[in-house]
Amino acid sequence: MPEELSGVLSLDTAPADKFQSLTPGTQRGLIYLVTQVTSSDKRIEGALTIADRLKHGITSPKTLFK
Repeated sequence: MPEELSGVLSLDTAPADKFQSLTPGTQRGLIYLVTQVTSSDKRIEGALTIADRLKHGITSPKTLFK
């Protein structure tokens, strides 16, 4: 798991619990979204967006950034 996503999920238990309840394939998809960005700032921004969307029940990597 990328350090940025791990750090963001450690700050709030709600998205962390939701992430842990996802299938391994969906977890890999979310991790892939973060790791594809080279800029550290953008990786953190993406991790924050993922955590926010997980709180609202959006779990599909395909629809996460729409």
